[in-house]
Amino acid sequence: MRRAALLTLTVLATVGLVRHGRAGQNSADVGIRVEHDAEAFVTTVNIPAPGGQVTWADVTRGLARARGYDDSALAGSLPKGSIDLSLLRWQLTLVGLNVALKPDVHFDAQQIDPDGNDWRLVIKLDRAALSASQRRFKAKLRNALMSLRPDRRTYGLIFDENWDRTPAERNLVVLIHGLNSTPAKVDALLAGARADRLPCAVFSYPNDQPIDDSARLLSRELSRLATDHPGRGVSLVTHSMGGLLARAVIEDPELDPGNVRQLVMVAPPNHGSALARFAFGIELTEHLAPGRRKNEVGTFLAAVEDGLAEAARDLRPESPFLRTLNARTRNANVRYTIFLGTAAPLTAADLAQLRRNAAAAGQRNRWAQFFGPRVDTLLADLDETIGGKGDGVVSVARGRLDGVDDTVVLRFSHLSVLRTPADGDEREVHRGILQRLGAE
Repeated sequence: MRRAALLTLTVLATVGLVRHGRAGQNSADVGIRVEHDAEAFVTTVNIPAPGGQVTWADVTRGLARARGYDDSALAGSLPKGSIDLSLLRWQLTLVGLNVALKPDVHFDAQQIDPDGNDWRLVIKLDRAALSASQRRFKAKLRNALMSLRPDRRTYGLIFDENWDRTPAERNLVVLIHGLNSTPAKVDALLAGARADRLPCAVFSYPNDQPIDDSARLLSRELSRLATDHPGRGVSLVTHSMGGLLARAVIEDPELDPGNVRQLVMVAPPNHGSALARFAFGIELTEHLAPGRRKNEVGTFLAAVEDGLAEAARDLRPESPFLRTLNARTRNANVRYTIFLGTAAPLTAADLAQLRRNAAAAGQRNRWAQFFGPRVDTLLADLDETIGGKGDGVVSVARGRLDGVDDTVVLRFSHLSVLRTPADGDEREVHRGILQRLGAE
């Protein structure tokens, strides 16, 4: 908590300098270099300091570039002043910062030549550690706020009535929803199984808490099921992020309950979704929509209970969670199926026009210019939204999974597959699910 607070203060101080400083903008960019280590999730900023002098303007430039922003947009508004890395007091200051911010951020004053005329400031940003710090802070915040909510929800497996009166050799079909969703919103995927009188249940969980936390809850529930009903196999049917949650259980030997026989995933973001970075804002908008404003406090607490965008971070392509998950092998005791959709709403031309509009905005507005590179990078990698390449949320390329041959690509969108009654390719998905459940 203390580290997170200190880091927040450091960032706010930097922002304050950027907003209010009016001198120092003419400091020379003497070769700032930013390096991203994708494997270690570490970003290193190297800022040359001739004669030991490093300007706050160059520090600001380096940190902006580390985030992928266009620091040239800050011309005229960069902070003034500099620090002398050769002075003991500044070296001690950096040591203090390292102690306070460890392991998230590390500052290092490096003397390049023995005469002391060539120095550099090296700032290492451990993005995995930063994310872990944020998660610990959010967990404490969520627990504190939940004490204000007397009607906390109950999570876990919710069984259909009389499910256990079905023959023990028939798998229990468990439906798992995704991000910003509930069991009721994906209930259509169980319609065929219920009509065929298969034993069914749904798994309810805080949909935007860290996926690992939800996986531990699912593992406990399935393990209890295995103890109470040792002869009963399980078929998991998932929508969207629910597939990652299921995989986090069955592909981890420490969490695998051993009773899952089948996994049917509909629109799973197995390699993430670029749209995940917007998830929490979308959820808050949903909870605070017009007509429900009289319940703002309650609905805000409901959003907090669901999670503070931790799962959304897990869904970002190349997140630490996804890197760990996809390094595992498939469970040899589980039969996998994937259904992927291609009915996204945009065309490649639409996306190209959005990029041109963003670039034009950068020529008119300083802040649009500052954020422009990040926006363009995002728009350049949005196959999720292009018809023929994605379902509007998950791209076909990011939905595929090594080792899963039973992968079916049809024309449906991320949410249209949940419609009742289903028609077109959505109906084919529902039929395909039931066909595979019946094969068990």
